[in-house]
Amino acid sequence: MSLKKYKSLIEKQEEIKKQLKEIGPEAIKEIFKPYFKKHSKLKSIKLYGFAPYFNDGDPCVFHIREYMTKIISKNGNVIGEESDTEDEEGFIKELKLSEEETNSLWSEISSEVGKLDEDLCEYLFGDSFEVTIYKDRIEIDSYSAPY
Repeated sequence: MSLKKYKSLIEKQEEIKKQLKEIGPEAIKEIFKPYFKKHSKLKSIKLYGFAPYFNDGDPCVFHIREYMTKIISKNGNVIGEESDTEDEEGFIKELKLSEEETNSLWSEISSEVGKLDEDLCEYLFGDSFEVTIYKDRIEIDSYSAPY
């Protein structure tokens, strides 16, 4: 490969990275749009990605933690397996869902989170993030890994 071709590839790569930064967060928001359409009382969905600081001798590898996904209603009720403030009963009442429907909703959303490309999300949001997806916007914050 000639130096000219190499430089051309680098330029293309930089252009693609720029495009990813511009449209990536919006594209991820669009994945979850159907849930906001279906459930008008849904306020936000929180996603977490990080590499642990300690992994008992194993490599500390970045992952999106779908088991930490939190779904938040407009009244602040939260569901999620790892939620400290979980209020499944309030969430069920507010969204007028059965417990089974609520569990199904959480499973569907956490499954979508699990399908996200980890390399892309790490590039877009950094190696330790909390992303909150709303119906009309996305907020990106740093996150301090719990372990």
